[in-house]
Amino acid sequence: MKLIEDYKFNKEMFGTESSPLLLAQAVRVYRANQRQGHQATKTRSEVQGTNRKMYKQKGTGHARHSDAKAPIFVGGGVAHGPKPRDYTLKLPSKAKKAAVKGALFLKNKAKQVMAVSGLSKLTGKTRELAEFLKWKHVLIVTGKMMKNVNRAAGNIPGVRVLPVTDLNAYEVMRAGMILWDEEIDLKDEKEEVKKEKEISRPAKRATVKKVTKKKA
Repeated sequence: MKLIEDYKFNKEMFGTESSPLLLAQAVRVYRANQRQGHQATKTRSEVQGTNRKMYKQKGTGHARHSDAKAPIFVGGGVAHGPKPRDYTLKLPSKAKKAAVKGALFLKNKAKQVMAVSGLSKLTGKTRELAEFLKWKHVLIVTGKMMKNVNRAAGNIPGVRVLPVTDLNAYEVMRAGMILWDEEIDLKDEKEEVKKEKEISRPAKRATVKKVTKKKA
């Protein structure tokens, strides 16, 4: 692995600036979509226990209570607690691409993007990659999914490996240094993505028209 000092980055990916509002929106959408939404609490009707009144309404001198499953008691239900919900947000694909390009523009302007060569020659050992990396929160961008790079970076904290087709504004902005594989060919990657989408699309069913015979 070697750093390339005089590497000319693609203007299509690194030459377009986007608004800070779009970047903030893209990051918010990405983080919201990572939430599982499985959090749940039990209300007083869901807590296990008896519904018997604690004591009679009058004559004891104590405050009025019903059962012991009220939220004010230990072991009782939770009032207004979180329930499972869907946090999914949507963002147009054009806006996502513009946000990624804007994030790369800012990182390149801050000199936090460097081109590297020799990623394909890694054997997958952690030591090979760990000796080369000198930054925290490193994002390695490859052209295709490279198993040897993923294996080498798997045990290094703060290192993320993504193919260029899976880039998002959150990962780009979060990285302290981006290592860009010199072998990335954007045209080839776009064609492969199109082919994968065409393969994943379900085949259209042929529509059969019903012919009704007219009565004589």
